[in-house]
Amino acid sequence: MLKKLIKNKTLQNKTVLITGTTSGIGLACVKHLARLGCNIIACSRNNNLAESQLLALSKKHANLKYNVYHLDLQNLKTINSLCDNVKKDYPNGIDFVINNEQYRKSVSEMAEQILFYINN
Repeated sequence: MLKKLIKNKTLQNKTVLITGTTSGIGLACVKHLARLGCNIIACSRNNNLAESQLLALSKKHANLKYNVYHLDLQNLKTINSLCDNVKKDYPNGIDFVINNEQYRKSVSEMAEQILFYINN
């Protein structure tokens, strides 16, 4: 789905929730999607680092809209808090999830749970 959206250049103003955003693939996704005009919901165990990285990106991409939330997928309280906060802050829902943080459940199952909770 993401490949099709990128090919069709229809990501402008789409809202994406990304986990594990402070390094590696997660950070690369944040940078690429910010360049394509997405609204970024960055979820990380290290909020200070995620915030500073997104602040630096916002200087390169003046229209970048983002929020940073604490998330540790091993801690149910942070998952519930994330879902509650995103549901409150994004009443129209989010468009997609990139689950880059390691977790015991399958990636698709976790992404579906987050999307369902936030969008319903």
